[in-house]
Amino acid sequence: MNNGKSGKKKKRIIAYLIIIIAALIVTVSYYYYLSIHYVSTDDAFIGGQPVLIAPHVSGYVSKLYISDNEHVKKGQLLLEINPKSFQLKLNEAKVDLEVAKSKLKVAKSNYEIAIDAQNTTAIDMYRNQLLSTGSAISLEKFEHTIALYQAAKSAVKAQQALIQLSKSNVDKATANIAQSELTLSYTKIYAPASGYVTKKNFDIGSFVSTGNP
Repeated sequence: MNNGKSGKKKKRIIAYLIIIIAALIVTVSYYYYLSIHYVSTDDAFIGGQPVLIAPHVSGYVSKLYISDNEHVKKGQLLLEINPKSFQLKLNEAKVDLEVAKSKLKVAKSNYEIAIDAQNTTAIDMYRNQLLSTGSAISLEKFEHTIALYQAAKSAVKAQQALIQLSKSNVDKATANIAQSELTLSYTKIYAPASGYVTKKNFDIGSFVSTGNP
């Protein structure tokens, strides 16, 4: 009789242990699944492996397209940082380029005028040189034409330098536009990999900093 009770007790213990082991297996499997498909962080992580999402620019979140624990695909738009100030800088860079191009155009036009003036004064100088040898004109007048020619040559050199400076300014303005466009593009943050977003601690109106998750 006692043996029967003892046997039943052992069976209950074994059954209880089986239930505990099964529960442990389910729990371990669940957390393993989370470690593979979810990520845990103080900010948004995604992907099968933890992927840190850190903005390249600072600003306030103006649009949000995700929620916590949502599955996202690689390349999916996650959020937008207010682009107003970055768009303004791009607009300013475009204006600077137009100004630089305009100055380059004027410099080239003035260069052509300076070349014409140099040619004209050169002709006058050589003609007056011949006339001065026959005393047809005074030495003072001849020296005046020489001075005009030298001034015209200096003006040509000045315009050449101005053209180079204007070209440099055009190149800088063009580079600024490219950089401003790149910076503006950083206001849109896309998923670098497919996965789940967890522990998202920002919302519309939150301030995010460059390089900080």
